[in-house]
Amino acid sequence: MAILDYYKDVSTAIDYYLSDVKTSKIGGIKTIELEDLYRIAKKLGFENQMRNTQVLAIGPFKKVEFVSMGLQNFNNETLKRIADIWIRHCKKVPGAFPGNVASLNSFETIGETIMIRYNEATFDQYIGTKRNGFSVLDLENPSYNKKVCLPISMGATTVTSDGKIPVGIRGKQKVSIAQGKAVSLPSGFLDPKEHIDHKKNPSIETLVKAELKEELKEKQLIKLEILGIIQVPDIRQPMFVIELKIPSTGEEIKQRLQKEIEIEEIDEIVFIEDNIEAVRDAGLDWTIDSMVKFTFHFAKQ
Repeated sequence: MAILDYYKDVSTAIDYYLSDVKTSKIGGIKTIELEDLYRIAKKLGFENQMRNTQVLAIGPFKKVEFVSMGLQNFNNETLKRIADIWIRHCKKVPGAFPGNVASLNSFETIGETIMIRYNEATFDQYIGTKRNGFSVLDLENPSYNKKVCLPISMGATTVTSDGKIPVGIRGKQKVSIAQGKAVSLPSGFLDPKEHIDHKKNPSIETLVKAELKEELKEKQLIKLEILGIIQVPDIRQPMFVIELKIPSTGEEIKQRLQKEIEIEEIDEIVFIEDNIEAVRDAGLDWTIDSMVKFTFHFAKQ
């Protein structure tokens, strides 16, 4: 069920967003307003996708803190269903791995900080429960975490030093989600045991750097900004919307990637100009989350 189906009409959906979305107000830094997102989405031609995406928080934010709420527990019936679905999934996607994920329990914003409470879960639990229950997250009554695994992820819009945005065409055989779709890079799930900071706490920055190195072979960052959190009902991944600036040019990235025998999960990487017209006219089959990420990116400018 999409958000507009749930709330019947656009005006009700907007009222819902305005009443429930968490926001950050940072002195001296341009903040994003919900109206900005709708205005930019219309210019991009992504208006329907924007309105069917739940905006959980609008930044920018400076810090993310994580608190573990322990293992995510499912009853025996759900565990059996997860196992059955995972077996079928692995037949479709050979090599699928049930790695660790951080399933959203609840969160709150405190000034410039997002406080995330999460349950420790695994990717097979996400695949096995994502069609069970909720399309819209009720932030005041997070009973969804007892029925579904909602793996925290991040998706970035990256801008090179020469004003290009790298875009990946996801593999048709190597990935389990959005096969063949165009996605802004990098993106990935948070592994609360691997993507950690020097204090052994889960870290969005560590996740971003790891995915940036893996997908674009880039080891340096000029800027990392957390623009917000979204939840796309179809894929049910609470996603940090990130904006990155890197020191490499598009050509330098191409040269590094040409040395790779294979780019994990990505069949091809293309580069488009960092402007609304170039994204709108690219003619690519975008993932919904990429459309929303671009909307945040241009609304911030």
